[in-house]
Amino acid sequence: MARTDAQVDRDAGVNRQSKPTVDASDAAEKARTAAMSQANAASRPATMLEQAQTLLASSKSRLAELEAQQAANYVAQGLNPDGSKKTNTQLLQEKQAKEQADRTALAASNPLFNKATKPTDAPAGMYYQWIGGTNTGQWQLYKIPTSTKVTKTTDSSSDNKDDNSNSSKNDNNGAATKYAADLAAASEAAAIKSERMSAWAVLKAEFDKYGLGSLADAVKDMIINGTPSAQATMILRERPEYKARFAGNEARRTAGLNVYDEGTYLDLENTMAEIFTAYGQKSLMGSTREQQQATFAKYIGATIAPTELKRRMDIATGLSKSDNNTLKAIKQLYPMIGDNDIVAYFLNPQETLPKLETKAQAASIGGAFLQQGLKINSASMEEYAALGISREQAQLGAAQIASVLPRAATLRSYEEGMYTQEQAEDVYLRQSATAKKELEDISKREIARLSGSAGTSKVSLKSAARNTF
Repeated sequence: MARTDAQVDRDAGVNRQSKPTVDASDAAEKARTAAMSQANAASRPATMLEQAQTLLASSKSRLAELEAQQAANYVAQGLNPDGSKKTNTQLLQEKQAKEQADRTALAASNPLFNKATKPTDAPAGMYYQWIGGTNTGQWQLYKIPTSTKVTKTTDSSSDNKDDNSNSSKNDNNGAATKYAADLAAASEAAAIKSERMSAWAVLKAEFDKYGLGSLADAVKDMIINGTPSAQATMILRERPEYKARFAGNEARRTAGLNVYDEGTYLDLENTMAEIFTAYGQKSLMGSTREQQQATFAKYIGATIAPTELKRRMDIATGLSKSDNNTLKAIKQLYPMIGDNDIVAYFLNPQETLPKLETKAQAASIGGAFLQQGLKINSASMEEYAALGISREQAQLGAAQIASVLPRAATLRSYEEGMYTQEQAEDVYLRQSATAKKELEDISKREIARLSGSAGTSKVSLKSAARNTF
């Protein structure tokens, strides 16, 4: 009889459904190895890269904390988080936002200050009426006025008594309604006037900053009577006092340029005042507020920005501290500039910056010429400045000219000719090929003469100027 697979397996002690399992000792060894790896990783020193990454993260965190603290300090000082000054518009918006927040909080805590919710708990014979502006008023209790009309009654008819009674009630109700309407109208008028007074106060405060607070008084009645603040401001800007205060804008308008708003104009004045002070030239601004405003107006009207003003200051103060030869050159080239007027001359808005830079460089080149005993004139010195010749190049060229000029002039006199400083300048500064050849020809003729003379004790032009060719 055949045996089944199950019987065979049973007799052999085999379980076909069982699966091999992981040896317990292998699992324990793997767990121990993993634990050792983790311990080693935790205990080993950090690599340089890991240390740098940790330090960088710490630095970024600290930097963020410092930036946040700095921003908080700026805000506490009344500045923007980035440290810039707040504009008048920002200040006004912040003031209005605070007032609105305070009013909202008050309305939430006390319904009598919430116009949207009329109280319904008025005692008998009284009623609530809103008094003041939407954001400035409150609900107040008032007595309902009784009628002053006298009603004559008789005992002849109960109907007459009832009619009189009803008539009296109607009169009372009508009077109360009219009184409430009149009171509401008066309250609304008071609120409107209050809001217009606030608008005028803001306008006056703004003009006080310009030194024109009294000018705002001229439009007070206009604003209270309903003229919008924007329109009143436009009217004020047409007043002579306003135009005189912002004279720089008037000059720009006349020249067809855009004008600055008042805030930007004041910022320009403040920046220019700081520049004058930093360079020790406060006296050039003027001694009074009006004189200083007039000084700044000249620059603003002439489109001279603070950066250009600073550049002019740099040139002028540097030139005023130059060597004696350069100072002498200034006097000779530009006699209109006095000894103590160098800075004032270079700050004159009528002189353009490029021309002033050319004159300053011309004076520097002229100083190098005077140092070598050469003659100078404004046309040549400004020409060299325009060519981009530096002070050092001028010093070298002047030295070469001074070395060659006397001998060349003497040799040309032998030939009944002339050799001028202008010709030498053509050689060493203007780099004229024709002038160079002319000087070389003079040298060659000198050599020829010396070669035909007995006893050559004279020094040739070429020998004297050997290092200049």
